[in-house]
Amino acid sequence: MSELTSMRLRISTPWLLLGGWLLLMIVSLLSRSYAPIDETRYVTVAWEMWLRGDYLVPHLNGETYSHKPPLLFWLFNLGWSIFGVNEWWPRLVPPLFGLGSLFLTIHIARRLWPEREVVAQLAPLMLLGSLFWAFYTTATMFDMMMVFFTLLGLSGVIDAWQRGGLRGWLILAVAIGLGVLAKGPVILLLTLPTALLAPWWMGAGRIVSLPRWYLAIFASVLGGAAIALAWAIPAAIAGGEAYADADHALLVVDQVTATTHGSCHRRRGFF
Repeated sequence: MSELTSMRLRISTPWLLLGGWLLLMIVSLLSRSYAPIDETRYVTVAWEMWLRGDYLVPHLNGETYSHKPPLLFWLFNLGWSIFGVNEWWPRLVPPLFGLGSLFLTIHIARRLWPEREVVAQLAPLMLLGSLFWAFYTTATMFDMMMVFFTLLGLSGVIDAWQRGGLRGWLILAVAIGLGVLAKGPVILLLTLPTALLAPWWMGAGRIVSLPRWYLAIFASVLGGAAIALAWAIPAAIAGGEAYADADHALLVVDQVTATTHGSCHRRRGFF
């Protein structure tokens, strides 16, 4: 690819991504409201959080709700406190994470293939144009948040591999912690395999001390756990014994297996 073409891609791709994202959002906002059962449930939980003024323990229909951690509900309430209570803000939060994920894709591609700018420019465009991405990027759910924090964690692993130092591991710790607050410990299944299997994908380009590498991974997991526990422990105390014992244990199991109990989260047969 010529240098001129590469420069044109660098300039045009961000605008194409933003334009495609805006088109999806406008169509979604004008063509539908919240879809039952999931979207309406999550907005209801955030609304009860707003009414109660209780930002520690989520509730649904007056009962404690531990099927999902609170980060998405916090962000809904943050926007309402700034813009006033409205319908459009909760529908904008997950897509903003989706937009951020597209730019993280550019960043990761440039770090992995610095000599192939076309990869960094075309990868997010292909992602935005895929059917499932186009669907989930406008959904008021947790998926785009998980994609964002997964990519953030992977960018931290790549930074630790290529540059060394603490920055990459701090990024991984933050990604794990916020990922747990977004959808639970399933973030570990999405980020740790890449870090743990580093000897198989690093190649000979950079030699690292494997004991130090794995110790740093362990420290990042502990750091992420500390972020999550900063909410989970006070919430368990405030939510009562049933919330602490049953619901928080269920959160770990259900988010890792992608199943939850109750009429709206029935266990699949293959689990």
